[in-house]
Amino acid sequence: GGARLGGTGTVAGNVVNANGVIVVGSAGVLGDLAISGSYDQGTNSAIVIEAFNNGLTTVSDRLTIGGPSTLNGGTLVIGFTTNSLGLVTANFSPIRAPGGVSGGFSRIIDAGGNILLFNFNAGVFTVVGASPKIPDAVIDDLIRFVKNREEFAEKVASNRSKAEAAMDELLGKEIQEEGSLVCN
Repeated sequence: GGARLGGTGTVAGNVVNANGVIVVGSAGVLGDLAISGSYDQGTNSAIVIEAFNNGLTTVSDRLTIGGPSTLNGGTLVIGFTTNSLGLVTANFSPIRAPGGVSGGFSRIIDAGGNILLFNFNAGVFTVVGASPKIPDAVIDDLIRFVKNREEFAEKVASNRSKAEAAMDELLGKEIQEEGSLVCN
């Protein structure tokens, strides 16, 4: 709990990441880290993987977990090397877990806060795209829009009720007086 495990090579045995951070490789240098046993990740823990993008493809650190993995939430963060363009392209696989995975991450984001879309198939996590982080100003505008929309809907409903009441009154008078109603 609260510890940091990082670097390259192999951890012989099981790893429980209750409240810590696993940093694969080292700053600016892509690397491979393997855990030969099982891996359990808690809700307040994180895995940090660095990636490099040249505009055409993305390569990254790789974490390989040999035994069964249990993900009870936590965060997976994809950072970028210094010379990277800072983009995430699809179809790179930063985590391999041939022993199987149960559960999932609470958040999968890149260093810019963009939400990453992942696919897990045959023991391999593959990035399939990114959904840009919504700026706070946009969220505020959406909240205002929803509130204004609700107020507008209430006004329409009120006006509709008044119009229906007036129409009912008019229909009642027309039917009683002439027996027919002509509408334009």
